[in-house]
Amino acid sequence: MNDEVEIVWGSVEQLDDVKKLENEAEANWGNPDSFFEEELAAGRVAIAYLDNEPIGYLVFQVIWGNTPFLALIRVSPSSQRSGVGTLLIQHFETRLQGHGFDSFVTSSERVNPNTKEFFPKLGLKPIGALEMKHGEELFYIKYLNAS
Repeated sequence: MNDEVEIVWGSVEQLDDVKKLENEAEANWGNPDSFFEEELAAGRVAIAYLDNEPIGYLVFQVIWGNTPFLALIRVSPSSQRSGVGTLLIQHFETRLQGHGFDSFVTSSERVNPNTKEFFPKLGLKPIGALEMKHGEELFYIKYLNAS
């Protein structure tokens, strides 16, 4: 499947593809269209396609003006555990390195069992936790040029 997946940096014209994936996720919370429109316009949304159908996306931001933050990663239920998430993160890392960044941070709710395995498998290291409105949030960092 990985050879058939195409990943592109999205544009505002692909908002419906991102919204389709959001609807499939059936999350308890979601982001408004304006959030995705802004991130798409800024070129900070990678979208994975299989046979021209969206199967995943990744959104990043740059916080404090110098720190890339992986804000969201979502893979459609039918494509989970197929390597799509890994491909999205690899695509993201390549972009960051091309722009001179040597690390990024991300976070996940402690109750999310998927990221507890997924992030460390990709080389992300836990760096702490914060008590947030919806529960404890775990933070991770990855150094991109580390051996």
